Amino acid sequence: MMVELYNKLDSLIADGEMDEAESLVYAAADALAADAAIMHSSGDYYGAVEMFRRIVELMRRYYVENCDFAKIKLSISEIYSFLGDVPAAKKELSEATAILTKELGEDHQLVKDSLEKLQALRDYSQ
Repeated sequence: MMVELYNKLDSLIADGEMDEAESLVYAAADALAADAAIMHSSGDYYGAVEMFRRIVELMRRYYVENCDFAKIKLSISEIYSFLGDVPAAKKELSEATAILTKELGEDHQLVKDSLEKLQALRDYSQ
């Protein structure tokens, strides 16, 4: 599915159909997020992470990292934290926090919250 999506997006971009390509990216991301939510609610946490990773891959391919990108990484971090995979949770949370800090500044509440969670994970793993 993803290969076909990327081929379609690349074709649209090559043809200068930027609005259509952007709409398709967001529609695909929304569909993947819906799948992730279903998997998460059914207890398939690793499946949810995989769907979130596909969104990250999609966004990374066509956009610069932004707050939406960081929020997806926050979701991945929360799942890993729930599963007890502290190293993976810290990695995702660190990357999200760096993006949020760059985009929003150190004084933004979301950045402060992310830094607190990161410190809690560091304290937990020591």
